Amino acid sequence: MLTNICSAQNEIKPEVINYPNSVYKAEGQNWAITQDENHLLYFANNLGMLVFGGQNWSLYELPEQKIIRSIASDQKGRIYTGAFGEFGYWEKQPFGVYAYHSLNKLITDSIFNEEEIWKIIPRQEDVLFQSFSHIYFYKNNEIRSIAAPGTIMFVFLVRDKYYVDVLGKGIYYLDENYKLEPLTNSNLLNNFKINFILPYANNSLLIGTEKNGIYMFDGNNYSFFYSEDNEYLKTNEINNGIQLNDNLYAIGTISGGLILMNAIGKTINKINQGNGLQNNTVLNLLKDDANNCWLALDRGISQVVLKSDVEYYNDIKGKIGTVYSMKVFQGYIYIASNHGLFRGRFTDLATFDIDNLERFANISNQAWDLKVIDNQLFCGNNSGTLVISGSNYKWLLTTSGGWDLEPLRVNKNILLQGTYNGIAVYRKNKTGWYFSNFLTGVGLFPIKKLCIDSSGLIYAMHAYKGAYVIKPSTDYSSAIVVRELSKSIGFPKDSRMSFFYYKNQVLLSSANGIFKYDFNENKLIPETYLKKDFQEYFTSKIIINDSVYGYWLVNGTGSVTYKNNKSGAFQLYPFNSKIFSLVSGAENIIPFTNEKSFICGEEGFAVINKNRFNSKSEFPAPIITEVFISNKSHYFSLNNNSIENDNQIYLKYSQNSILIKYELPVYFKDVKFSYSLSRNSNESWSEWITSSEKEFSNLNSGRYYFKVKSNLSDSIATIIIDIANPWYFSTVAKVLYLILFFAIMFLLYMWHKKRLDKQHNTLTLKLEEAVLMQMQKNENEILKIKQEQLSSEVVHKSEDLATLAMDLIKKKNVLKRIKEHLDELKTSKNQSTIQSQLQKLSKSLDRHIKDEQNEWHLFDNGFNKVHEEFFDKLLKLFPNLTAQDLRLAAYLKMNLTTKEIAPLLNISTRGVEIKRYRLRKKMNLDEHENLSDFMIRL
Repeated sequence: MLTNICSAQNEIKPEVINYPNSVYKAEGQNWAITQDENHLLYFANNLGMLVFGGQNWSLYELPEQKIIRSIASDQKGRIYTGAFGEFGYWEKQPFGVYAYHSLNKLITDSIFNEEEIWKIIPRQEDVLFQSFSHIYFYKNNEIRSIAAPGTIMFVFLVRDKYYVDVLGKGIYYLDENYKLEPLTNSNLLNNFKINFILPYANNSLLIGTEKNGIYMFDGNNYSFFYSEDNEYLKTNEINNGIQLNDNLYAIGTISGGLILMNAIGKTINKINQGNGLQNNTVLNLLKDDANNCWLALDRGISQVVLKSDVEYYNDIKGKIGTVYSMKVFQGYIYIASNHGLFRGRFTDLATFDIDNLERFANISNQAWDLKVIDNQLFCGNNSGTLVISGSNYKWLLTTSGGWDLEPLRVNKNILLQGTYNGIAVYRKNKTGWYFSNFLTGVGLFPIKKLCIDSSGLIYAMHAYKGAYVIKPSTDYSSAIVVRELSKSIGFPKDSRMSFFYYKNQVLLSSANGIFKYDFNENKLIPETYLKKDFQEYFTSKIIINDSVYGYWLVNGTGSVTYKNNKSGAFQLYPFNSKIFSLVSGAENIIPFTNEKSFICGEEGFAVINKNRFNSKSEFPAPIITEVFISNKSHYFSLNNNSIENDNQIYLKYSQNSILIKYELPVYFKDVKFSYSLSRNSNESWSEWITSSEKEFSNLNSGRYYFKVKSNLSDSIATIIIDIANPWYFSTVAKVLYLILFFAIMFLLYMWHKKRLDKQHNTLTLKLEEAVLMQMQKNENEILKIKQEQLSSEVVHKSEDLATLAMDLIKKKNVLKRIKEHLDELKTSKNQSTIQSQLQKLSKSLDRHIKDEQNEWHLFDNGFNKVHEEFFDKLLKLFPNLTAQDLRLAAYLKMNLTTKEIAPLLNISTRGVEIKRYRLRKKMNLDEHENLSDFMIRL
């Protein structure tokens, strides 16, 4: 069993990731390592406690900035640390920083102030702290002290049992009564300094001494353990060791770095400054939750990745440089790089050493391409093209540098190659391959990449200017048609194209999708049906064929994705950017076996094992570690009142600018994150970013859902952020707003009422003024009318006066004539003449008597003008009055006496009295009522 597993361990190709102190921003010296239940790592550093979550480093200092010598996690949320005269534990505040709790107050022993804690071992029920002279047990908030029979070097916990190395007295164990008992009576190891005790097969112990190699204890006796590098371990001094699995041990040394040894003592790998480790002094070791190994060094921190789907072969010495192509051929591995063509013996990757490569064929400038065709290896390089078979090689072309060599699908005896000066044609005869000609009509421009479809159409990538399509003659002597793809119909703007083979046809990939070229129409046609097949990778900038098993999809230098044609699955392979990156502009992935592929890199190469990858389901969701309140570039931790539960925080409105930090504790892959901040279920995810923190400023009040995921897992971490309404939206504020609203409404009502009253008063005043003005205007009009009436009356009266005057004159003349006729009758003697004259006089008087009626009308009109309402009132009160009654009333109104009225009515005074009496009766006046006074008052 051991032999089989140990044999498998030979395939380990550790990946070393170095973290210098310039990265973690603390001292170079690190003393111990631990990992908590959330997979976060903690380091005991000269400056304090370092915390690492895969992306961010944080440093926490002890009081008085003491050096932390030991550190251990109890897997329950506490990180215990020990220093000079100090030990205690750290606890992380929810979404906040770590708070330190000293346990010194529990120790009454005064000697403790001069002690230094070098080892901490937490168990389920207690925690052990070890100094050079004492062992302290912390349990139930009490400290129990155990004095050692000498100087303690280290305490080790193996299979839940404590072993204590007492200098000069050997190994002790701690019994159930916390009493130190010798492990055995043997004194073989008494004078050795023991630096590790580890479990071994059959309940044995593997014991590492500082300068005397490794021993084994079978429960009764010590025996020397023979290891392949025993002398190396003695010379470089064992400092610590850990068991990585049942058959693999990691041993750290003082001056020789790290040795990986299997259970039978065979060295699997030796890691030191010569092959990637940044420092050879290993002060402490830790096997992490992913079964990889961490090293606390005298200068820096390193990780040795043992479980990885990518194996890195870095050119640490700079011998081969940037790799453009690779091939395993006839027992050799060939590497084409910017330093030339290299070759080395090759049986398997487990025994391959990049330092054993040697330059081949004296090619010291750029070697671009390696292809195995017709059981021969072709190499295109800066000086031309050669063909290799075994140890022999032959130059086929020396007039132009060679890039990509491709066979024709329609004629296996012809090869085409893109060169510095166009397309070279190679043909095969009975003696082998030879250079035939350059394809005329193409021009002398450099062609870096070729693809040839089943019809013989050539797709050529210019080294600098983009893609071309070339239709050659049937004998491949010339080009019939040369077209620049960027000028074809449907070519997407600002797009870089690359070629790949898909089901016996050549397709073009770009950031705008996958296209097919229609030669007859000179048109690019989007192959949208491939969206279902390539899914989110439909817009991959580069697609590289991986034999018949799938495609490599490249969207950047930080990772590649493999699409398996059989299963349809996609698998992401992120690279460790600290030690590897693809060759930008010359990305190349070469099939090695069905399971493995070579990846060309800037400083060496890598190997991807497609069957050993970690699926997304193996990686957890990111951890949201800290939430800070941001205020003018200053950050403040949350207080406990802001934390509702494990995934919900409550913030005041004044705290609406926040910084969220998150981690994914995966240390052997590069991690990218995508986040979403939404008010509801409508998530909008960001682009993939390497930053592990995000700041949000001036968020509105309400509930937010912050989510973050990684490119390694489908799992999502979520926190709910409730931001309170501002004070001016609180319940009290709303009540005040309501009161203020009604107060304002009341004030508005009063103001409006006052305004209306003012407007009413103003309108009233204006109306009164208008009425007054109208009245004045009317009065003026009335006065004007009255003036006109008066003027008219004056005219009428003048006419009446004139008429009366004429009547008076006529009457006077009539009286004169009557007087003359009477005078004549006095003297006349003739009776007949007298009688005749008297009749004439009588008729003349009758005519004048009739004119009195006209005179009355003149009087009536004049009276009416003065007393126009009198007759109306009188008739309204006494409608049965006659015209004679009205005439009498008018004379009475004029205050005329009876004697004055009698001649006007041409009756006697007695007749006037009778008329007055009759009028009184009609008017029903009291007998005491004076008729004249009544008429005057009316």
